[in-house]
Amino acid sequence: DYDIMLRWNNIRQCGKTLAEYVRNRNYRNVAIYGMGDAGVLLYKELTAENVSVAYGIDRAGCVMDIDLAVVEPNPYLPKVDAVIVTVSHAFVEIEKMLKKYVNCPIDSLSDIIYEMNYGVEEQ
Repeated sequence: DYDIMLRWNNIRQCGKTLAEYVRNRNYRNVAIYGMGDAGVLLYKELTAENVSVAYGIDRAGCVMDIDLAVVEPNPYLPKVDAVIVTVSHAFVEIEKMLKKYVNCPIDSLSDIIYEMNYGVEEQ
């Protein structure tokens, strides 16, 4: 989503990162659902800020040129402190499905970005 990427860029230009959000919630080990472009960017930003990303979750089970295990949603997902969902248009359905498999917060990347962008002046 173009608007999300603009807001994400605005946050970064103001010197903030999504790692701050993760650390402020005491998430030490997260998983990322949706390993398209946004998922890969999120992985790179979090790991650059020393946030542990345990694995990616993607229905396509796709493999990127990043060093991260990517699994399909299943009942045997390893325990993490939170799952961050990068697929904003289907968050409600994805959250409902993931709740069957994980017992941790499930956060929407778009909600995180809107929350972090609130009060930040548009550039």
